[in-house]
Amino acid sequence: MISGRVKEDKIKSGEELRLALAASCENEAFRALDNAMLNRLLDFAQMSRDDPKRDPLELKQSLAAISPSLGALKLRQRKAMMVALENHIALASRHNLPERLFVDGGWPPKEPEPEPPRAAPKQGMQVMISPSPLSGEGEGFTWTQTETELTITVCLPEGTQKQEVAMQMTPKFGPSQQLVVRCRFWPLPLLSGVLHHAVDASEATWHLDSNCKAAGLLEALRRFPAAPELQADGARALATLVGTEEAVLTFIAEGGLEHLLQVRAGAGELSTVVNEVANVLEQAVCTMCEAIDEEAPEDELDAISMAELLREMAEAAHERRRRAAEAKREAEERAREEAEACRRVEEALEKARVEEIEAAPTAYAGFRWGSSFDDPRLLSAGDAPDPPRIVELDND
Repeated sequence: MISGRVKEDKIKSGEELRLALAASCENEAFRALDNAMLNRLLDFAQMSRDDPKRDPLELKQSLAAISPSLGALKLRQRKAMMVALENHIALASRHNLPERLFVDGGWPPKEPEPEPPRAAPKQGMQVMISPSPLSGEGEGFTWTQTETELTITVCLPEGTQKQEVAMQMTPKFGPSQQLVVRCRFWPLPLLSGVLHHAVDASEATWHLDSNCKAAGLLEALRRFPAAPELQADGARALATLVGTEEAVLTFIAEGGLEHLLQVRAGAGELSTVVNEVANVLEQAVCTMCEAIDEEAPEDELDAISMAELLREMAEAAHERRRRAAEAKREAEERAREEAEACRRVEEALEKARVEEIEAAPTAYAGFRWGSSFDDPRLLSAGDAPDPPRIVELDND
């Protein structure tokens, strides 16, 4: 009885989970995670396997944000971690214990209260007016400015839905200078910074556009090869753009592999660029494997090996597409030939029917106009005319 109570205490405190994670992943960093961090991992593990948010790259990014050593976990270790998290949920359910660990304020954490409204800008504020629109580029974004409006364009992953995007101005009311743009499926902000001058937060709006592609992002990154922070941010964005086989093939055709390997070679081994480049290549490999319903490689591959594997997979994909296009053309050609054969058969049957009608003998010899009452041949004995009923009387 005492041992069972001790077991339950370890489950409730998270000690059992920390030991299981450290043992299964062979990483002692799990022992130092607090309950809030463990609850984040448990939330991720309990998502449906079909949930698009349960993405291997997102998990790797979340682990890297918690601890650099966790971000360096190999694919095999991350799978073992997911198994340990799922086992903890099942174990807590068997003991009738909460599936999440205790956190002050409860779990999930409550949303912060909105700030009170602030005074509107005073009339007559001095505004810097430019005689012509201004524009420029930053790390992961572009901007344009007129006398009355400021437009900032941030590259988002293809297929991003409106409900997945969040823009935050600080303060929320009145003049604001702090701007943050996030995607709910991405652990880090896509854009975060301070504007040069304050804007009216109540007038700030945003919308989605579908013009941002991997090719355009690659072109922008090639213009700044010596900016490691920009290359890291660009690689992070590229990882979200290679979510389909078509996107991966376009990325490879545009020279994306060569650019990433070149950037990686110019960065130090401890640079964040190396990790981001590996994330892009790993996501591209997973995407290509999913396209053909195959499992991703179990072994951890380095960047050069993954690039070589992607080239081979791209060649195989092009070959599959070529064969599919050829099979489609052959099927269309067979369909045309069958339709032509059917048309010829129908024409032959119609021609034979017409010839048969034209060759048939005439069923009558013709006729002439006249009255049948004048033809004595039509009169028979039974058809003799009745005698007249009126008889003339002789007056004599």
